[in-house]
Amino acid sequence: MKANRIVTVLLKEALIAFIVGFSLTFKQFIVSSDVIISEGYLKHKMYKLIALSYLEAFKQWIILTILNLFVLLIITLLVFAVWKLILSKMVKIRIRDKNKIRIILISFFCFIFFLFYGWVINHFFLPHRFSFISLVGNAMILIFTIFLGWSLIRRLRKEIIFVGVALFFISISLLPHFRLQTYQGEKTLSIKTLRSLPYASWTPIRYNKFGVTRYIHSSSCKGINVYSSENIPRAYLLDMNGRILHTFFDKTKKKNYWQSGWKLIKPYQNNDFLVLIENYAIMMIDWDSNIKWIKKKRFHHDFVVAENGDIYAIMNKKSYSPWFSLFESIRDNCFVILTKDGEIKAETSLAKIVFHNKTLFDASKNQKKRYSYGRDAWDIFHTNTIEVINRDMFFGNKKLFKKGDVLFCVRNLNIIGVMDLEKEKIIWSWGMNELELPHHPSLLENGNILIFDNGTLRKYSRVIELNLITEKIEWEYKSISAKSFFSAYKGSAQRFSNGNTLITESEKGHVFEVTNDGKVVWEFYNPEIDKKKNKRATIYRMMRITSPDKYSWFKALE
Repeated sequence: MKANRIVTVLLKEALIAFIVGFSLTFKQFIVSSDVIISEGYLKHKMYKLIALSYLEAFKQWIILTILNLFVLLIITLLVFAVWKLILSKMVKIRIRDKNKIRIILISFFCFIFFLFYGWVINHFFLPHRFSFISLVGNAMILIFTIFLGWSLIRRLRKEIIFVGVALFFISISLLPHFRLQTYQGEKTLSIKTLRSLPYASWTPIRYNKFGVTRYIHSSSCKGINVYSSENIPRAYLLDMNGRILHTFFDKTKKKNYWQSGWKLIKPYQNNDFLVLIENYAIMMIDWDSNIKWIKKKRFHHDFVVAENGDIYAIMNKKSYSPWFSLFESIRDNCFVILTKDGEIKAETSLAKIVFHNKTLFDASKNQKKRYSYGRDAWDIFHTNTIEVINRDMFFGNKKLFKKGDVLFCVRNLNIIGVMDLEKEKIIWSWGMNELELPHHPSLLENGNILIFDNGTLRKYSRVIELNLITEKIEWEYKSISAKSFFSAYKGSAQRFSNGNTLITESEKGHVFEVTNDGKVVWEFYNPEIDKKKNKRATIYRMMRITSPDKYSWFKALE
């Protein structure tokens, strides 16, 4: 008889765990379907990718079902232990006194349950405690606690208790799926809102300066400057005096696609250039701006060309992973390798790699505390840089990195790092307690790493040179009046062979070159102006081509 009761309880709890597991994973099935439709998997008959997308959702469903069943079993055993070890000892007490003690113990148990479960739900699953959805969730926890206490005191039928427990778990699981899309919990500008604000493409004109405003010939590093203004589908080659040598422009007819403009442009071998259109595509154009190919994916922030002509890029992919956020979708940043013809040959998930790195995984989970609700996905990583390491690096006889490893920057975790894409493993990372929303690390010839440290909270930016071995800062640039050099979100730094550094103060549309001792020897202000709004276009990144003669297009400039 007892065996049958145990089996019945287990079957009921397994059913609850199965239903709750599905409600928790329901978001994954929605996200998978959304990705399949938006990426055209059906249209291109990519059945393997469709199967893998749903298989991942099913795998998470099973794992969460097992975890839920484990939790329910623990709770059942605890209740049984309390019942047997405490309440059963009250047989000798008078009925009236026994009922009083029983009610006191049940009330105490419910009070502890309410405090603990309320803390867990609010801390991990629900948004700000004063938001509407959290108030509803807390009310549901209170109602269920009262129901639980009443059912234990009055000894309600087990079927009623089962239905009540099932409804509570399912409703709590589904509640965040129907949360409000706006978040009004915080009025002050904090790290939560800072990390979720979109990049600005125009900035108020602080200085009435345009083009090259300083050029010390004897101290600067000569070359051709290439840049584009954000939200404008054009790019320029400039000489050191600021004269436009060549203009690249949009030749497509679908103007509505270029809402983000040309984020970044870089030369690609011989006579071609690669252009990044933020969250839309990477394309290759020739000297006359004719499009040779275009790959439409959610590429963002950066790309780099390897020695063999492969193109390494960063791609956003909306995904769902309950290990990072139980109810929210996430923006997984994938490292993608494209061929010279624009075809994807490899793809590596950063979320998958971070999951196996305890330090970074814990840090990424903590990001939820800084996440501003109301967006379509949780931007845990916000990777903004990718660079292929072009040589083996040693410390004594120990190999640190090998040629082909990737240097990257994850802004929202405040880290830079090196990754082995083949092994899908992070080899080294740094910056969590030192950097503030950094950008554009680059490996220098001396083995150090140059980093643009935005300093979003401290309100001033700096460029630092980090010794990879000692992890000490060996060189730093910040202005004498610290706040006069400040780009809260974007920025870049490029080191030249003569020791000078080209710095893009992105949000001001300002680029300048400094010597090792901090002297400004070249300076440029973006002349792209919106006269009606009195705003200057921002520059995400300017780069200087110091050996333009190795490209065939250089002859057209002579």
